[in-house]
Amino acid sequence: PEVIKDGKTGFIAQAGNVGDLTEKIKWVFENFDESLEVALQAQQSATKEFAIKDMTKKYEDIYQSLI
Repeated sequence: PEVIKDGKTGFIAQAGNVGDLTEKIKWVFENFDESLEVALQAQQSATKEFAIKDMTKKYEDIYQSLI
């Protein structure tokens, strides 16, 4: 849930709820064009939020604060 925005950058199904997971998978198959947009948004979000340069800086800051 911290990374995925349900319906925008992916889908979150309730843990242990097979029916919920089934509905999400069914939606992807029935809404192919929209699911491609979700995939594109996921890729863009991941590229922006988890860029290697930014992640390296965040880890560096954490390590420096511990020293």
